[in-house]
Amino acid sequence: MFPNVKLSFMGDFVTIDNINFIGQFSYSKNKQYMIAWADANLNGDMIGHRDSGNGRIVILQNDKILLIDDKIQRPNDCKISNSGIYIVNDWLFTSDLQGIFYVKDIKGNIVFSYRLHANLLNNGIDSNGNFCVFCSLDSDHEDGDKLFIINIKDASIINKFRPQVSRADSYEINSKEKTVSLIISNDRIKYSFEGYCLEEERLDDFLNLYDLFNRAESEYGEKAACEDEVIIKKLINKYEKVINKNVSVNKKATSYRKIGELFLVLDGKKSVLKYFLKAVDLNPKLALKKKIDKLRNDEIK
Repeated sequence: MFPNVKLSFMGDFVTIDNINFIGQFSYSKNKQYMIAWADANLNGDMIGHRDSGNGRIVILQNDKILLIDDKIQRPNDCKISNSGIYIVNDWLFTSDLQGIFYVKDIKGNIVFSYRLHANLLNNGIDSNGNFCVFCSLDSDHEDGDKLFIINIKDASIINKFRPQVSRADSYEINSKEKTVSLIISNDRIKYSFEGYCLEEERLDDFLNLYDLFNRAESEYGEKAACEDEVIIKKLINKYEKVINKNVSVNKKATSYRKIGELFLVLDGKKSVLKYFLKAVDLNPKLALKKKIDKLRNDEIK
């Protein structure tokens, strides 16, 4: 039987004096449950990376402790559903690229676990505890840089895939639609559980700069020869987005050159010259001198 507790809050942290606990916390969507976790040993004198001393997870309801789970080595990013199902990223006592993702019930029993050969980034669970997701960071293993979709009832992995977009800050799962929205910088983009982006027209706004550049380059190879003005202008817009991001000088120069060549398809010679000049200003080694001279001669004529 756990004692009545005294809680005090400071930002994202809660202190539970009765059990000598300080840790981060979050609530279930209906606010019925609070889950708190400390990535520290019992005495609190070894915090974060360490070789021993399991952390603690505390689950409360109406400020009463229901469970103290001290079976996880380094608990992080804990979340709890309205049903009491909770998820944990265990960062483990190791310097290797490893982690264990857990799903547990309100009594602390393991419902699902997965050891991966990559570090864990973050996770999310739907409000009723039917589905959850977790994201891994880069590694040489196939587990690296993936978003995992978990069916909690079946204790199974539905899918794991690499979204084309920048890594999400958090997730919103719709169990009826079987979709997960990736929340990035206060905006969101939706994916199906099968890994398909359901808002393809908005994808460019969420790509990191290298993926955006590579996507533009891939489409350039496919579409630059066409004469459809709408398609060409969309491709120009992609390269302009690359230029407006903090890309390398060479990628920016390449983007200016490609925009110039696309304007050439549209017969916009003044724009072509402007972008070619910007390209060689950034990278004089680009083979554009003959084209620039020709465009200048055409202007004189």
